[in-house]
Amino acid sequence: SYRTSVTMFSETASSDFGVLLMLHDVTAQHRLEALKEEFFQSAAHDLRAPLFAIQGYLRLLRKSLPLDTRQTSWLDAVERSSDNLTLLVKDALDEARIENGGLKLAVSDVDPRALLRRTVHLFQPVAEERGIALESLPDEAAPAVFQADERLIERLLHNLVANAIKFTPRGGYVRVGASGGPDCVELRVSDTGPGIPENLRSAVFEKVRQLEAAGPRSGFGLGLSICAKIVKLHGGLIW
Repeated sequence: SYRTSVTMFSETASSDFGVLLMLHDVTAQHRLEALKEEFFQSAAHDLRAPLFAIQGYLRLLRKSLPLDTRQTSWLDAVERSSDNLTLLVKDALDEARIENGGLKLAVSDVDPRALLRRTVHLFQPVAEERGIALESLPDEAAPAVFQADERLIERLLHNLVANAIKFTPRGGYVRVGASGGPDCVELRVSDTGPGIPENLRSAVFEKVRQLEAAGPRSGFGLGLSICAKIVKLHGGLIW
C-alpha cells in the first residue's frame, strides 16, 4: 500500500514542464490499523456479556437490599463506571460497523429540545459530582423537529458532553444548545475547559487519537472519531 503525492512544476526560461510523483510505503501502517481494528472488535464482543451481568446484578441489589445513603452512593458509583465501560464497548462496535458499511440510518422526526433535556438529565449526576454546571440552552428559533437517526444523534451528543465534562475543571460549566431552521439544525456543546489548539482541531476527529493532557489517558480515543462519522453519515459538518 502506498500514499501518493503529486507535484507539477515548470521552468520559466526553457518552458520545460515536469511532474514529480512520490510514493510512500504505508503497508506496515495499514497492517497495524487492521490489527487495532481486530482487537477493538474482539475486546468489545468479549466485554458485552460480563457487563450485562454486572448491570443485572446491580439492579437486583437495589431491589433486594435495604440500602442507606452511603451504600446507595457506592452502588451509584459502580453503576456509573459500568455505564462508562458500556459506552466504550459501544464505541468500538459502532466504529467497526461504520467502517464496514454495516451501520444504516433509521431516520425519523427528532425533537431537539427533548434530546437536550435527556442528555442533561443523564449527565447531571456526574456533572454535580465534579462541581460543574450543566445546562441546556436551546434557541427560541430552534426547529420543533428535524430528520435524523435519533439513536445516533443522541450518541453523538453523549460523546461530546462526556468529553466536555471530562476536561472541564471544577467550578466551570458545560452547555448544550440547538439552533437552525427546518432544513438544517446546529447542535452545540461548549465548556470552560482548556480548549484545543487551532493546529490540532482536525486531529481530534482521527481514530485512536488523544491529545496530550496533564491527567491520565482514558478511553480508546474513538469518541470524537465516531462523532465525526455519525455527522458524515447524515451529510453534515462537525467542527
